[in-house]
Amino acid sequence: MHLVYEALLPSQSRLTTMKDPLYTRGTHNCPDGRLDVFRNELFIGTIIFDFKYRPRNSIWNEKLIVNNQQNEVMRQLVSYGDHLHSPYLFGNGSHPLVSTLSPVQEVWAIYPNRYGTSGSKEYADHKVSLIELTPGLDHTYFVEKLKLSIDKLVQRSKTIMEFLDNIKV
Repeated sequence: MHLVYEALLPSQSRLTTMKDPLYTRGTHNCPDGRLDVFRNELFIGTIIFDFKYRPRNSIWNEKLIVNNQQNEVMRQLVSYGDHLHSPYLFGNGSHPLVSTLSPVQEVWAIYPNRYGTSGSKEYADHKVSLIELTPGLDHTYFVEKLKLSIDKLVQRSKTIMEFLDNIKV
């Protein structure tokens, strides 16, 4: 795993490396952080996270999705999920199927909640999870969510690599 904090993403694939495998086709190019995950030295995907210092309803509002009137924060989070790509996903990306896949497993908007509850809310249609992370509270759910997300990346990579191996036969 490679944890990256506040790194600008290039806008062209030729500016990526195996160590920094992502580029963006969108206008949002600097997430607060990302966790790039590797398996057997192959890049298998990433989890993007962005810290938000505001109430949850100021980050994501389902009514704005229904009316297609997302606020800027929502557009930013969706952009991270939809516009990030990598020529190194599952190897060198030479297979046409792999080049169309997104390396982004999830985009996490991490925010404090001073009212004491901890947890998360997922919006799977947009790859977005709102995750409460407040100092002094129990963060067990955060650790479990991270483990689960990494496990999903590993399982996806196994499935795709098996599929690609079967195509070569």
